[in-house]
Amino acid sequence: MDLGEVETFVVPAATVLLQEGTNIRYVFTEDQGVAKRIEVLLGKRFDDQLEIISDNLKEGDHLVTEGSRGC
Repeated sequence: MDLGEVETFVVPAATVLLQEGTNIRYVFTEDQGVAKRIEVLLGKRFDDQLEIISDNLKEGDHLVTEGSRGC
């Protein structure tokens, strides 16, 4: 049985932010000193790590893990 493959990322839970008043989750990536907001879907939780799913993230992207709460 072939169930197919899905490419996902696992990141520290603190990296994933919640838009106030909604259920929209997002992360910030950094490219040449500029932060870019990317909406994500949550997958499984592994202790303090979250699986995030997004067609807009790719291997090698730099996630902002500190200082993003004030953005």
